[in-house]
Amino acid sequence: MYNKAIFQLQKYGNEQEYCTKVVVVVVVVVVVVVVVVVAAAAVLVVVVVVVVVVIVVVVVVV
Repeated sequence: MYNKAIFQLQKYGNEQEYCTKVVVVVVVVVVVVVVVVVAAAAVLVVVVVVVVVVIVVVVVVV
């Protein structure tokens, strides 16, 4: 009986550990995706600004 209780506790501990690992992995993936999206958005903004500046310069000069 006592051994069974310990086994159940160990099993529960392992499941908890597994859940924790899954949560950590999910959080890491979400953070990476957010960073990539933000970086892509920043690059896009920079490209748009550069294009606008180039167009303005060309229009003003020409």
